[in-house]
Formats: sequence, C-alpha cells, structure tokens
Amino acid sequence: MGDASVETVVSMSGDEQPENLAFDGDGNLYFGLRSGGLHRLARDRLGSSHTLADTEQIASLPETTGVEVGDDGAVYVAVPTDDEQGGIWEVPPDGEAAQLATIGGFPNGVFADGDRLLVTESFDGTVFAVGTDGSRSTWLDDDRLDPAGFGANGITRSAAGDVFVAVMEATDETGRVLRVPVADDGSAGEPVVFAEGGTFYGADGMTAHDGRRFLAVNHRQQVLELTAEGEAEPLATAENGLVYPSDVVVGQNGTHLYLCDLAAESPEAAGIYRIEA
Repeated sequence: MGDASVETVVSMSGDEQPENLAFDGDGNLYFGLRSGGLHRLARDRLGSSHTLADTEQIASLPETTGVEVGDDGAVYVAVPTDDEQGGIWEVPPDGEAAQLATIGGFPNGVFADGDRLLVTESFDGTVFAVGTDGSRSTWLDDDRLDPAGFGANGITRSAAGDVFVAVMEATDETGRVLRVPVADDGSAGEPVVFAEGGTFYGADGMTAHDGRRFLAVNHRQQVLELTAEGEAEPLATAENGLVYPSDVVVGQNGTHLYLCDLAAESPEAAGIYRIEA
C-alpha cells in the first residue's frame, strides 16, 4: 500500500476540475480544466502551495482533456466536444489557440513524439498520429482498445521505444495497458497486453520516465508504478487523499510525481498534487 505524503501544488475552489497536465522543457507546469481553461505555473513556484487564482491562464478552449508540450514549446490540447471543434488544438508560445486537427468522438490522451502527436480516441478505441502540420492518420486500430466501455485513454512512450496505451474499461471492473512496439518508420507493430485486471479498472493518464512507468487509475483512486513485468505497485491511494486521479507526470528533476485529481464526485478535493517519485 502506498504511504506517500501528498503535497498540494494547486488547490481548486470546487468550481473547477483539472483533467490533465504536462511540463515544458524549462520545467513549467501546464494543466487543463474541464471548463476549457489552460493554465501555467512557473517552475520556480512549484515548491509551494497555490490556489487556481495564483496561476496564469494562457488560453481558453471549448473543453480540455489531454495536455502535452511539444519540442517547439507549443502546448497541444485534446478538445472532446461533439461538434466541429473537437480534436487537437495548438497554443503556440505567445500566440492564440487554434484548432490543429479535427477528431470526432472523444479525443483524450496526447503524447508528443517528435514532429507528430499520438492521440487516443476513447469511444472507438483508436490512436491517431497528428502531424504538427495538421495532418492526421490512423496509427493504431485494435479491438483491445475498443471494449464495451470507455476505451483508449492515457498514452506514453518509453525510452526503449515502446508506446504504452491505457484502456480505462476493458471489461466490467477491469482495465488494461497495451504495449506497442514501434517500427523504424514510426508505424505501430503488433500490440501485446502488458497489464490487465481489476487493479487497472479506470486506467487513465500514463507516463514513462527513466525506465519506470506510472499510471493514474481513477476508479481505484490510485497512482501506480508498473514493474517491467506489468505488476502494480501502489504509490498513493484513497488513504492518501486521492479521489479520482486522472493524470500523472514526472517533474523535471525526476524526484517528484505530479498528480492531477479530477475528483469527479467530490469537486472540492480537485487539484494538482505531488508525491516523491
């Protein structure tokens, strides 16, 4: 059982709920709100506790799910509206937010992979490749990403080169994580099930860092570290105050994990938190 000390980074008033977060190359933290606000907290302020009003809102979008920062410093955000605004939006440094590519259904997780973004769509269980030029193609379409419930969600890539995709509701009360090898031309190889079972029901945001893999599991109120064999080691749980963790990333110094708690049923507990890695 996790015994982490959970520190508050950004508390919310109960009117706003954070969905996803990411760091830029300088160590500044970005996070999106369900209502569509995209906020930034400067690196030199990460060591203390703040309210949402203390952060800088840099854009207002129709909605937000996945948030990622590219090598070019642009912030890329998944917008899951059910109209023509749905898809990936780009917020360039010191620029205005604009739609980059249209994706129907529920675009969700975003991972910056060189000059492209790998984007999960949760209703049909598809992973798209979206170029920073706005092009879009299907990267992976696999039945194991498209179960009866909510499908492909968080996505990351390990230093070894494999892509990992979290599947929120593989079957009733179970979730899974797929590992996808990547060919030299960037295409998807044959996926294999890396982890599966009740422990992973609600598999959400996922990140890989320095040979380690971390997963937020919203339905189980846990943040897990996954071993090389796909076994789960809880780092923080409901006993540490987690309500509905929706994303996890590693801070620039590698010593802390930053957690996004959507707190779907208890919005007063929503916020950005951190624990030691």
